[in-house]
Amino acid sequence: MRFMSVKSVSKLALALALASAGVAANAQATGTLNLSATVQATCVLDTVNSLDFGTYTQGAGNIDVSSTLLFTCGSGIPYSVRLSGLVGAAPRTLASGANSLQYQLFRDAGRTSIWGATDLTNTSDGTGTGAQATLTVYGRVADSAFNQAAASGVYNGTVTVTVAY
Repeated sequence: MRFMSVKSVSKLALALALASAGVAANAQATGTLNLSATVQATCVLDTVNSLDFGTYTQGAGNIDVSSTLLFTCGSGIPYSVRLSGLVGAAPRTLASGANSLQYQLFRDAGRTSIWGATDLTNTSDGTGTGAQATLTVYGRVADSAFNQAAASGVYNGTVTVTVAY
């Protein structure tokens, strides 16, 4: 009969311990980890590009220019893009001191749909996709319609762009 060395006995004990641990690992208990997240309804006005009418000369005709607005609304979020400064159908004005130069902003290239701030009437409305969207603002300094006799000077103004959601 052969006797095992202490080293062999230790190896055998380790092997038995590992084997019995493997049996215990096959037993299981399960539970459920509940998860949640809230997606905030949001729209972000990414870029508002300036609109420069250039040089106006009375009697030389209309000045038509355009600019773009870039914004992002989350998927499925209804939005309304509003431009301030519209009072009824009256033209907007640029100012140079006490002098004014009239202009108008439109939602279409034909310059027939004035852009204002009354939802579902004169705003640009839609539903977000989660991707960046682009809208074009069409501007016009109308020579004959406003009968402009503006004094020489540099005329400036601002319009507030709002993406309501």
